[in-house]
Amino acid sequence: MLDEQRSEIARRSSWITLAGNVLLAALKILGGFITGSAALLADGVDTGTDIFTSAVTLLATRISSKPPDVSHPYGHGRAETLSAVVVALIMIGSGGMLLFESVSRIVRGEFTQVMGPLAMTFAGVSVAGKLALFIYSYTVGRKINSSVIVANALNMRNDVLISSAVFVGLLGYTLFDIRWLDAAFAVFVAVMILKTGIEIIKDSSEELMDGVKGNCDIYGKIIDVVREIEGVKRPHKIRARKSGNLYFVDLDIEVDPDMTVQQAHRLSHEVADRIKEAEQSIVDVVVHVEPFGSEKDEVYGVDEKDLSDV
Repeated sequence: MLDEQRSEIARRSSWITLAGNVLLAALKILGGFITGSAALLADGVDTGTDIFTSAVTLLATRISSKPPDVSHPYGHGRAETLSAVVVALIMIGSGGMLLFESVSRIVRGEFTQVMGPLAMTFAGVSVAGKLALFIYSYTVGRKINSSVIVANALNMRNDVLISSAVFVGLLGYTLFDIRWLDAAFAVFVAVMILKTGIEIIKDSSEELMDGVKGNCDIYGKIIDVVREIEGVKRPHKIRARKSGNLYFVDLDIEVDPDMTVQQAHRLSHEVADRIKEAEQSIVDVVVHVEPFGSEKDEVYGVDEKDLSDV
């Protein structure tokens, strides 16, 4: 997929998500005031935070689509990863606040009278709307390999759980007069939000630190490709740097020590071209050539035996 196509898809997805969150937030806040449901009102406020995260996503995709320049020779793709961290921090903050408020309501026994059936209607529409936004965003994020869009989608998945918990709480309140049920479900949902936020930060940190764990497939594919090239042995000291959805790779190979410089140069270009053909997300490959048998301690980089330890 071309960078221009990816950027256009990302921008369209961000605008659709932003518009959807604005509509859902307005619907739930209005529904909370009309029905007297504090849970529905809180759900609307939570969706309001999604408006901010959608705006962050839109800004990140715009920045990441800029071409490399003198100040940023690897491009601007890391803007997506940094934005994913921002989204995760927002999730952790909102999850912590929701957990505190829900536990406090249970402890204090503060359960208000609400218009149950009408509130359930608002909550049901909210669940359907959020589910549609989650499926759309997650599918797009995976398709274009955008960490920030996937992170935003996972945030919306939690919002589906929140809205569902509100609906179940209102159902229990309406049918069985169980007034504490919505708060109990909210505690569970808050814990899930915190868990997802922490996971996103963990994954994003791995990417920001150029970790191997999340890129094992890329390393494995590079090794498989190089092994098939005649005259090349022992691909090692492999390093892959992820920037947005693109990878920059450098590696060492060993060749016949009697080979001319021109032949070795030609072979290194073949290695680079074959790697980029095998994986379109790899846009740049730097190959360092060494003679056969020049094994020595390599402090940096990955080889085949290292992957089994990750």
